[in-house]
Amino acid sequence: MEHDGVFPRGSVKKVRVTDLMSFVGALELVPGARVNLITGPNGSGKSSLVTALCVGLAGGMKALGRQKDAAELIRRGCTAFEVEVTLSGGPGQPDIRVHRRTEAVQHQPPGERRRRPQKRQRTQQQQGGTGGGSAAAAGDGDSEAEDAGEEEQDGAEEEAGGGEGGGGGRSRGGSQTTWRLDGRVVPEARVKELTRQLGIFFDNLCQFLPQERVSEFAALSAVELLQNTEKVIGDGHLLRAHMQLVERSKALRERREELQRARDRLAKVKQEQDAAEPEYRRLRRRDELKEEVTRIRQKLLWVGKAAKEAKVRRAQQAVQAAAARVAAARREVERTAAPLTAHNHDKERLDQAAAGRVRAITAQARKVETAQTQLAAAAAALEQREEELQGLRAKSERWRAAVTRCQDGLRKVDADRAAAPTELSAQQAQRLEEVAGELQAAAGEVGGAAAQVDQKKHEVAAIERDVQALETAEQRRTDRREMLLLKLEGSQRGSRQLVQWLAETRAAGGFVKRVLGPVLLEMSPVADERWAGYLEQVIGKRGLCAVVAEHMDDNNKVQAWLTAHGCQHQLLCARNGAEPVTHPDGEPGAYTADFGITHTLDQLFEAPDLIKTALCNANGINTFYVGDNRTHTSQVFDALLRHTPVTRVFTPGGLTVATRSRYDRGHVMQNLEPLKPAQMLARQGAAGQEEAEEQARAALARRRQELEAGRRELSQLQAELAAREAAQNALQQERQRLLQARQRIYGRLKELEQARGDHTRQLERLVAQGDPLGAMQQLSQRLAQEVDRFSNLASALVEQVRQQHVLHRQLAPLQLLAADMAARRAPLQRAHDAAAERLAAETRAKDAAQHVLDVAKQAAQEASALVREELGGAAPGPELAAAWSGWPDEADALEELMAVKTAEMDTAQANLRSDEAAVVEAWTRRERELREEGVKAAAYQAEVEQVGQEVETLKASWLPELQGHVAAVNEALRRNFAAIGCAGEVALREEGDAFEQYAAEIRVEYRPGEGLRPLDRNHHSGGERSVATMLYLIALQGVTRTPFRVVDEINQGMDSRNERKVFNLLVESSSRPDTPQCFLLTPKLIANLQYNEHVKVHDIKPVRNGSVVAPPGFVDRLLQQDAEREAAAAAAGQAAAQPARRAAAPPRQRTDVSLFGLGQLPWHLLKDFVVVRHAAVGGE
Repeated sequence: MEHDGVFPRGSVKKVRVTDLMSFVGALELVPGARVNLITGPNGSGKSSLVTALCVGLAGGMKALGRQKDAAELIRRGCTAFEVEVTLSGGPGQPDIRVHRRTEAVQHQPPGERRRRPQKRQRTQQQQGGTGGGSAAAAGDGDSEAEDAGEEEQDGAEEEAGGGEGGGGGRSRGGSQTTWRLDGRVVPEARVKELTRQLGIFFDNLCQFLPQERVSEFAALSAVELLQNTEKVIGDGHLLRAHMQLVERSKALRERREELQRARDRLAKVKQEQDAAEPEYRRLRRRDELKEEVTRIRQKLLWVGKAAKEAKVRRAQQAVQAAAARVAAARREVERTAAPLTAHNHDKERLDQAAAGRVRAITAQARKVETAQTQLAAAAAALEQREEELQGLRAKSERWRAAVTRCQDGLRKVDADRAAAPTELSAQQAQRLEEVAGELQAAAGEVGGAAAQVDQKKHEVAAIERDVQALETAEQRRTDRREMLLLKLEGSQRGSRQLVQWLAETRAAGGFVKRVLGPVLLEMSPVADERWAGYLEQVIGKRGLCAVVAEHMDDNNKVQAWLTAHGCQHQLLCARNGAEPVTHPDGEPGAYTADFGITHTLDQLFEAPDLIKTALCNANGINTFYVGDNRTHTSQVFDALLRHTPVTRVFTPGGLTVATRSRYDRGHVMQNLEPLKPAQMLARQGAAGQEEAEEQARAALARRRQELEAGRRELSQLQAELAAREAAQNALQQERQRLLQARQRIYGRLKELEQARGDHTRQLERLVAQGDPLGAMQQLSQRLAQEVDRFSNLASALVEQVRQQHVLHRQLAPLQLLAADMAARRAPLQRAHDAAAERLAAETRAKDAAQHVLDVAKQAAQEASALVREELGGAAPGPELAAAWSGWPDEADALEELMAVKTAEMDTAQANLRSDEAAVVEAWTRRERELREEGVKAAAYQAEVEQVGQEVETLKASWLPELQGHVAAVNEALRRNFAAIGCAGEVALREEGDAFEQYAAEIRVEYRPGEGLRPLDRNHHSGGERSVATMLYLIALQGVTRTPFRVVDEINQGMDSRNERKVFNLLVESSSRPDTPQCFLLTPKLIANLQYNEHVKVHDIKPVRNGSVVAPPGFVDRLLQQDAEREAAAAAAGQAAAQPARRAAAPPRQRTDVSLFGLGQLPWHLLKDFVVVRHAAVGGE
């Protein structure tokens, strides 16, 4: 950092804003190189300058804690805002100009962004020019909070950034931004890189503290405060080293844990291997015997293979001899086959000739059979025609008889119709009408009686339901769970339905983890009535009706059910439900002897751990203690409060609650609350419940009597109904008989009519057929034709029989010659058959020999394959041959030796205690694990040593430097607190290798005797925290390398005394060499502050549009008068506050303040008087 008015690199030399927030036109702020004090009333635009500085250097919108989108910063009625920040390039270097232009890209007309409804109507007022010179910004006096609120919108979280590549605008939310660096278009990333290189970090509250984030800075934890401090020291390398240490130390702990786990696994596997070694040795001995038996079996197989090969050679010789005999027999068969073949050829020719004659005879026989069939059919037809001729007379007689029967039937039907009645008698018809009337009357009586019975049944059923309900209620009153459910239902509607749903869902597996409740059902009975009162007084009826879930998904599921059914039950979620209950204020057993403490409330009942955990979290039942009458005495209770952290105790005299003062821990207030009797947890019913139960029992007895009387009345009514129904049935039966009689009359008439129709139709049919004798002449002609046809067929049959006889006479000679050839073939066939039998016998003998050879070869091949499989080759190796040399070569001797070795192997097998495969597998696995874990342990050890060395190296370079800086800050902070008459320090809290827990803790003492204590919002007021925050920021002046710092309204909450002291410290510290540029914003300053040449005051005064039209001379006079009043007040303050140090008279220098035509005034008389105009837009 430079000194004496020279701007260090990165400090702000000029800020120019256009149409930003409430500023109209262009506003230019030229700060000083050291302390810049920006003052002005609320709404004058001080925080808008802070916003301009942040957004103009690519700071995030989150750093402001106000707007979320850069489009909200555009002044209403405009389409864009511009910010240009000129940064010092350092001594001898050109300045750095950063320019930002952000335009709105919304679809609505320019300037009309989403805004809140107007709280008041504004009128547009058009004014003329307010003076010569460049356009100046003006404010209308409205508060900044109102301006920000009117522009508030739910847009993107970050502002719009510059474009990629050539710096083109990139829209995000409702804006588009263009960045320029020294006149060249650049991307936003280039601007951010520049600010990072210059050490400008707007997210660091130690460097940039806007008004909206003051409370956030005060709420920083000690760990976060250290990290923010490291960020502003130097170039941020301490923070980077710190983060590396956090990362590497975490890796070191992980490697150490892995190394220890590897060593533990190695030791465990080695121990298992040593324990399994005896069994493994027994298994190896068994395997050796098994190997010896295998070699004996191999030699036995080798000997058997040699024997089978000799048998194959003998079988081959037998096959060759049999083959020679088969060849001789085959030649004999061929010699006897030649004459037999010639004879067979002659016989075949003769057989073919005889077969031709047989086929001709067969064809002729089919022709004869056909002629016979035709002749038989003609004879049948002739016989049928003769029978038809003879049957015509019989048919004529039957036709005449049928006609006579039909005529007689018609006459009889007509006579029966004339004699049959057509209706009931007059007496029967009258009785049928009377019965109909009586039935109607009887139906009315039965209906009335049935209605009375139904009504009585409903009454009896209602009484039965009442009796059942009363009996169920009586049974429930005798059941504890039912009694509890009744209490729950009385306290919270829907409890019974909730219990049923929980049980069903739990049984169906519908919950992820445990869901219990209501709490009252899960608690055991409380032994003491007073204890029950204690518990109910703390837990409350709502807590006893609560449901407890162990998983958040179950919690949401139960909540959805409660909402759907309109239930108001409390819902508790205890994720640590399986943990045991602890007592943070001490175990009650430790206080029994001295103070009479016997229990805590959680010890007065039994319940699942989830229930107790939930009640501890929600009601703190593990912090309520139970004492006896001795505890209730003042002396004992005061001693209990002095020597223990207990503050809440139940005694027979009441509940005593002690409250310690936040500001004076020695002051304790005691409050005695009266005890309340238990209701839901009471073992007996509530007051008046016995009387209600007695009334219920009396009601049950009364309803039972009414039920008996109703049942008797019902029986009488049912008897009367049965009698009326019987009379009704008798009338219905009589009516049915009369109706049936009438129906029979109608049926008889219908039957007669139907019979007459049948006779008439049959007579008409017979007449239509006519007499059969009329067809006799036609039938005689057909008979003559059939006789002629029969004669012709008989002649054709005789001719076919003659031709068949001729064919038989030609076949006889051929058959005789065939019999002769058959006699001469027999000797030839016998000779050939004998030779064939000899050939077959020799072939069978050869096949048998070949079969023996094949079997021998198969056995030899199997033996060879088995030997190759056992030996791994065709012949034994040298080692195996050497082992065989000591054993006999005979198979029997080898089998005896193998039996002996097998017995020894079985004995060794019986001595084994475990599964051999498992033993071998476990032994091999453990050997492999020993090798692998050894390699892992060595690798982990190397990694631990390497990472540990890295951590030590980083720590050696980081911690001493950090300690030095913290010591310097601490010394400066101690001096600063001493200067205001208080005590304070900042301590580096070291935590060994837990670098993530290193912290910078500010400790303060504002009142004598209070002692240093950490700065905390619960113990210190807002003004005290503001003082400590400002003093800490001042203390950072000497160690930070940031080019400038901004603090907005940090003096809010300070009294004038502390504000004066803090301001004097700020001026003094900022006057030292190598301190950064400082911007301090405040709405007002107290009078008679000490200034020097390093302080530049910027006073922003708002002028409402249209309210003042001031010529330049008038403004000069106002400034002069204001300066004179301040000088007079300062002189009076110095005289009254001796020996206060008088500031050195500054040199009189001239500053160009042509804004609004202001004249030239000395710098100490001019506080950069800025006039802000707020324009009216759009009828506001």
